[in-house]
Amino acid sequence: MIIDELTAYILHTRVFKSTSLLVDCLTAEYGLITGIYNRGKGVGKKSLSLYTPYWMQVNSKNSLAKILKLEPIDQELELVGTNNYCGLYLNEILVRLLAPNEAQPKIFALYQDTLLDIAAITSTTNDKIEVILRLFELKLLNALGYGIDFCQDSSGNDIIVSRFYHYYPSQGFKSSNTGYKGDALYAISNADFSSSYVRKVVKGIVRIQINSILGGKPLKSRELFIQGRIY
Repeated sequence: MIIDELTAYILHTRVFKSTSLLVDCLTAEYGLITGIYNRGKGVGKKSLSLYTPYWMQVNSKNSLAKILKLEPIDQELELVGTNNYCGLYLNEILVRLLAPNEAQPKIFALYQDTLLDIAAITSTTNDKIEVILRLFELKLLNALGYGIDFCQDSSGNDIIVSRFYHYYPSQGFKSSNTGYKGDALYAISNADFSSSYVRKVVKGIVRIQINSILGGKPLKSRELFIQGRIY
């Protein structure tokens, strides 16, 4: 038996037999892992919380791990309303994009930092949340090798601020008579999201990229964002 002790966040759970859960976890040591967790039954039945760091003991002998122990090592972040929708989106996109059992310490730290940023948002406006989500997506894509070059077009030429461009996931940006303004792409490359137009542009481009990676399969959490008009 191979026993590992990991630091993990619960991303998603689903029922697996009467007393067990199938749990998707983001771990600092092995990236995304899926394991079976016996939560017990009756008054001794254990519940798991999202947005909470856990100390986890697993038997990782097989591809489907057996989770032996789960103990919270910090308090649960209270994400409610729109903030909770954002957390669910982070969780789903990680489950969908990450390859299992590949160490991703930068992505683990990115997820942890992004949760804290979301939890700190108390404003009723969506501007700050949008920026947090776009930064998360861009950094995640970079870490996974799907980063977008906002400085050059598909031919290797510098983006010209006065021109328009279309984005193609497998090729990059191509000059066009319509599309995204070059000055917006320049702003994105400098992480300047102060303009509502720039935020709209980066959202559209990132969505194209992620949809391409997922093969057009929709994200379930998108429905929540449509309701809140944030995604």
